[in-house]
Amino acid sequence: MTTAATMTMTKEYRSPYGVVVVDDSEIFIKGLQSLAMNENSHVQLLGWAHTPDEALKVCRRVRPQVVVVDLCLPPTSHTHRNRATMRRTAASGSGVHPTPSTHGKQLVRYTSPIYGLKLIRALCEQFSDSLRILATSSRKEDALVAQAILAGAGGFVDRDSDPDAFLDAIARVAQGEAYLDQHSRQVAEEVQRIRKHITPREKEVLRYVCMGYSNQEIAECLGIKVRTVESYVRSLCEKFGVRTRGQVSAEAWRLGICMSDGNGGVIILL
Repeated sequence: MTTAATMTMTKEYRSPYGVVVVDDSEIFIKGLQSLAMNENSHVQLLGWAHTPDEALKVCRRVRPQVVVVDLCLPPTSHTHRNRATMRRTAASGSGVHPTPSTHGKQLVRYTSPIYGLKLIRALCEQFSDSLRILATSSRKEDALVAQAILAGAGGFVDRDSDPDAFLDAIARVAQGEAYLDQHSRQVAEEVQRIRKHITPREKEVLRYVCMGYSNQEIAECLGIKVRTVESYVRSLCEKFGVRTRGQVSAEAWRLGICMSDGNGGVIILL
């Protein structure tokens, strides 16, 4: 397997954008390498990585303008789990997906959007405005796209897009533009609207609502009265534009406002 690396490009470009790609697929990385080598390309591939930790090291070293992040990443280079454990984890709704391992029939390498999203947040924290992030994935659920934007990505491109679309996405994100299709843009705007108006206490209540807790259980967890919880739930209904607490939960999951923490709990991403 190719290890995390940096590379120096000798070809001259008219307007090269320095790019680091983070993906656990050798084929995908080699595809972007070939794309960067095209004489008409405006992409200069500075390096690549397979895991979040490797990505942060490479970015510190080469300081790219754009980082292309596949959302479904493994946490480390050699992380494996027993298949029975993987089935239990997948059943919990954590979004963990096994991929075949070459290290034995009873072990699998696993990937999850949790790690791609954590990497995006870490890049935003460590590099501030010095780089832009383009998220990519073969999964195109509203929730995943919204979560990437909430984490700090400047755009999202389908992993199966044609080369021209990838080049256009990289260029637009490098220039500070948002790269989203019309539907994804509408979802992102809806999430941002909710994010702007929701209060810290409402986020706490929302977390428990998304976990399926009753008003009584939420009141006990937060040490407040049931009537107070009911008031928060009504406010959440108004802000989500729905009528019931069940619809609030459904919308929060659809929009990617909440996600499983992999241990039976829920994380609110607003």
